Amino acid sequence: MQITLKKSWMKEQLSDESSLQSEVFILFNLANQELINLFFFGNFSKESFYGPDCESAFSDELKMKNISTVKLQEKLEVTEEDSSEEVFTVWGFYQGQEKAYVKFYGFYSSYDGAEYQGFKLVEPKQKVITVYE
Repeated sequence: MQITLKKSWMKEQLSDESSLQSEVFILFNLANQELINLFFFGNFSKESFYGPDCESAFSDELKMKNISTVKLQEKLEVTEEDSSEEVFTVWGFYQGQEKAYVKFYGFYSSYDGAEYQGFKLVEPKQKVITVYE
């Protein structure tokens, strides 16, 4: 499959990325908002037979390409201890030995709840924290 990237921001995002990362990034750039919201709110299921048509079509595409998905992390509400109002869901995509991680992010307000803003490719990082209780 040959794809001509017309937008410079897409070229920058995909430089030095694996083929799976590129594939996942392009699939989400072509996806409709309904499908994006399923991932942002953590509700996507490859086995859903009752979801929207976009979910089953995307699921079929993943199955055809032998790509599996796992929801890895989710923060869709803000508590008093939170220092920011950022909310997000991180999904992992796996194909053989290749891995791609996508963070769907947005913000939270008490009036509207969680609202989607965008997505980006991310990498896992370990952090060590000290907590005094």
